[in-house]
Amino acid sequence: MTSQLLHEVLPVSNAQLKHNFGAFIKKHRIAKKMTQEELATAIGLTKKSVCYFEKGRTFPTQENIFKLAQILDMSLDEFVFGMSHFNHEISVPKINEMLQTLSDKEQGMALATLSTIIETIIKGRE
Repeated sequence: MTSQLLHEVLPVSNAQLKHNFGAFIKKHRIAKKMTQEELATAIGLTKKSVCYFEKGRTFPTQENIFKLAQILDMSLDEFVFGMSHFNHEISVPKINEMLQTLSDKEQGMALATLSTIIETIIKGRE
């Protein structure tokens, strides 16, 4: 159920999303004139991790997404949604439906993450 809803929100496959996200990271790293090693050091990861992100082999963790956005001088909303085609048809009932598929602990984590993202977006507007 959750993956079906995710595909409605993100109309691309998981592999394509990883590839797009990796290309997006690489494009902005290069624009900052940083090497993979410099970016890795700034995040606190290995060069191999950055390479895996850029090749679409893995996604960065939530914490590392925040770090990447900061290091690449991008607002979080610009970083997270800048490379995807966000479906503006998503509604509160759909979000609630997705949350209901999660355990109480997972719901808490998802809501805390969403809260942080929204707060960061709002602060970026100021």
